Amino acid sequence: MAPCDDEPEFLPAVLARQAGDAAFLWRQRARVLALPHTRLFDLLAFDERLGAQLDGLSVAGASATAFVEAAAAQGEAGGALFTTAVLALESGRREAVSAAFAGAGSGPLRRQALEDALAWVSWRRAEPWARPLLEQPQADWRRLGLAAHARHRADPGPALAAALAAEDLTLAAAAARAAGELGRTDLCPQLLGRLTHAEPALRAWAAWSAVRLGAPEALPALAGAIRPGSGFAASALALLVRALEPRQAVDWLRSLNGQPGWMRVLIRGGAHLGDPQMIPWLLARAAEPPYARLAAESIAWITGLDLEPAGLSDPPPQQEPEAAADEIQLDADSHLPWPDVAALSAWWQSNGRRFQAGRRYLCGRPLDAETCRFALRSARQRERAGAALELALAQPTAPLFDVATLAARQRAGIDAGP
Repeated sequence: MAPCDDEPEFLPAVLARQAGDAAFLWRQRARVLALPHTRLFDLLAFDERLGAQLDGLSVAGASATAFVEAAAAQGEAGGALFTTAVLALESGRREAVSAAFAGAGSGPLRRQALEDALAWVSWRRAEPWARPLLEQPQADWRRLGLAAHARHRADPGPALAAALAAEDLTLAAAAARAAGELGRTDLCPQLLGRLTHAEPALRAWAAWSAVRLGAPEALPALAGAIRPGSGFAASALALLVRALEPRQAVDWLRSLNGQPGWMRVLIRGGAHLGDPQMIPWLLARAAEPPYARLAAESIAWITGLDLEPAGLSDPPPQQEPEAAADEIQLDADSHLPWPDVAALSAWWQSNGRRFQAGRRYLCGRPLDAETCRFALRSARQRERAGAALELALAQPTAPLFDVATLAARQRAGIDAGP
């Protein structure tokens, strides 16, 4: 392939590898975020690797286009669109960005790729495209513009209230979520008005955001979103247990005890609560194979333990245990270590006196703003998400810290302080 006159000649093999790697790494990033052991420095290393492929393709200019298209033809259509859109946005060339956007409307994978591209680039690069999308008549484009604002934690202004009132329920649900992420306390009355809507996603995100923004009257609706078959259960539980007064949270969790299908909610709820008085009960659950890894992780959240380096893990059993058919599924256990229950119990016997019953802990530290900032810097991804929620509940008008955005952006936000 002949390069353009004003571009250096690049080795085709290098460009082919960079295009394929960029598309593949885009797809892998969501999996890295979901792994229970991922920390900020892991994400930083991953983002640097993906960024290096994108930078190489950007330097190549138009010479890279055919190789990105080849990656799409080899089954990486979403990643190829993400790559194409990032390169176009970084170039600032209107015709290139328009071409990338033109192919983005058919299917959720393609829409996700373009949303991720808008989130990857700086807000200076994304805003000229994200803001006009808010004024488009098509709900899908408005939702994309709204998602770009939310992921950059940039307030879209009156457009958010208009989207929350939209007849398109997917757009309205996205707006309800964005209101909570952006700290738009002025929209609480509108969110509360959506709590009785028939659409489950809209009702659930309206409850989540209203509670996050300081409206306790939405707590029953948020609790109602935690139900079998709901993909929203984990998000609702993480906020509900933190938003309730500790005594209320304990009572709510106890009300679930013995109800079929709710054991995993109880175990994860104990982690969100962070009260060490839950640990003897969690140790008993750690001895039950279907719940062992989740219970051990919940103990680790409270105590700050890292089971494998501490010598408190066991080899996995030969056969994977099955959870109850009616169990509410929260976080997957597949990448969690199996606990050595006897060793973990012995550790608690020796160290439990360091923890005060009735007080909340995270990462082995009493829960306060400084502990949350420590967790954002150093803890595992799920603990980091919990710390972000704690800080958001304490500051309703501040945007929710995004533990999924670019790691360098996260680090800069942490270093900047409150």
